[in-house]
Amino acid sequence: MGFHVVDLLADTYTMRWERRGRAMIANGTIGYEKVVLVKPTTYMNNSGEAVGELVRWFKIEPDDILVIYDELDLPVGHIRLRAQGSSGGHNGINSLISHLHTNQFPRLRVGIGRPPINT
Repeated sequence: MGFHVVDLLADTYTMRWERRGRAMIANGTIGYEKVVLVKPTTYMNNSGEAVGELVRWFKIEPDDILVIYDELDLPVGHIRLRAQGSSGGHNGINSLISHLHTNQFPRLRVGIGRPPINT
């Protein structure tokens, strides 16, 4: 879901994707803000490796990042924005916390809902 959101942003603001380290990035401006969209090419559970490299490369602070990912426990289309916090058991967020050495970064969870149980 996170990739889908950043792809929509890249398309909307006419940003082109290019490879940088272990990620695909797209640079541009949204409003008056310079932004870098990132899609790690590592496995999701190791996404902190790619993001950590880019945080150091661009010399940005973790609280300037917005991590976007899907959430089974939120109904479809619902979102939840948090300024910081634990991983909640999400291995990709665990990787980010580990490689950024902090949990002080915002995250946006996009609800995908749980699939119905077929009996």
